[in-house]
Parts: sequence; structure tokens; C-alpha cells
Amino acid sequence: MSNDELTAYFHALEQALTVVMLKTSSGTFRKASAAEFMYMGKNQDCLAFKHSGSRNYIYLHHTGDLYVPQSDEPFHRGFFDLY
Repeated sequence: MSNDELTAYFHALEQALTVVMLKTSSGTFRKASAAEFMYMGKNQDCLAFKHSGSRNYIYLHHTGDLYVPQSDEPFHRGFFDLY
């Protein structure tokens, strides 16, 4: 993967985060920045990012839609606190 590709992935995530507020463990919602996330990989449908604080994942679909898994599974708990 080139640096240009990685830059484009984070730009796309930043764009998606401008219209989505992420849930915190207290139940409130907040704006987040792409700088809070680490790129973890991609498949044919989406890019995976892990939050540096909560360690939870979000997925950016190639259409630009953001998917936030919410379950009891590790890394998919759906909250994004700042630590």
C-alpha cells in the first residue's frame, strides 16, 4: 500500500466522520476525528479502522457509509471514549 492510498483512506474516514457522531460508554454522542483511528486493513467492501482509545472498530464502506458494530464482542462494543 502506498502512502497516497493511506492518505486517501484517512481522508475518506474524516469525511464520513463529519456527518456521524460516535457513541461514548456513558451513552452520549460526540464528534470524532480520523486522527483517533488506526488503519487495520481492507476487503472488497470496506476499510477497517480501530479507535486508539477504546480499541473498538468502525468500518467504512466503499460507498462512504460508516458502519459501527455494537455488540458484546471485544472490539465491537460501539463506543468511542477519549482516554
